[in-house]
Amino acid sequence: MSAPAIVPAPASIETLEGIEFVLEPNISIAVDASQSLPVGEYLADLLRRPTGYPIPVASQARQASEARRARQARQGPNGATQGDPRAERSEASRGAISLVLSGSQEFGREGYRLEVARAGIRL
Repeated sequence: MSAPAIVPAPASIETLEGIEFVLEPNISIAVDASQSLPVGEYLADLLRRPTGYPIPVASQARQASEARRARQARQGPNGATQGDPRAERSEASRGAISLVLSGSQEFGREGYRLEVARAGIRL
């Protein structure tokens, strides 16, 4: 398996067989802080052009609130969630790219951690 083409090149890569993330039309970008919003908009713009997807950008708090409202709308009269119980995994991050500013110096001034799973991407 060849290494993924990532710029800037990471210091190390750990790949797990069978783990991939596919951009779907419902993809969104969640940012953790208002100072991340311009970065989220920039990334969304880069991805909108080749995909044609709308790719909304919102704060993680707002996405979590919207997911909570959607979950409540699916609840029956006894409070039980209707539909597939496996769908209860973190709706706020499913199909999302999460941008998180940590303030940590663990990776140096320009360092980053990129985590890719089927459910989403965290950078």
